[in-house]
Amino acid sequence: MTKVAALKEMEAVMADEERFMESLLWVVDKDRVAKRLVLRHIQKELAKVRPTGGRRLQVVEVKPRQAGSSTYWLAKAYHQVTTVPNTTAVVVAHEREATKRLLGIFDFFQKRCEENGFAPFVSSDA
Repeated sequence: MTKVAALKEMEAVMADEERFMESLLWVVDKDRVAKRLVLRHIQKELAKVRPTGGRRLQVVEVKPRQAGSSTYWLAKAYHQVTTVPNTTAVVVAHEREATKRLLGIFDFFQKRCEENGFAPFVSSDA
């Protein structure tokens, strides 16, 4: 693949949220094995949530545990802060330790992206 073709491919990946998530982001599964993020059905349904009336998207969700919605929202935030200039994401959970765990996932996204040659600067502070 030529450099021009590779650049066009990366631009296409960055422009497509789902493709970005499944091409560049990694997660650690329940067996503590790192693997590429593959969106589940419920995560793809969450992707359909859109802001209305020109407002920013704000979501309050009552969610089941282990369905992957937290991972989805973190992946969405990571995509936004790495592809839209001057974008900030705020991650808040019900407890400080839960917030730290969520930010750990965000940091893992960053680490694996850097290891795979995609290295935007993203900072997360708990």
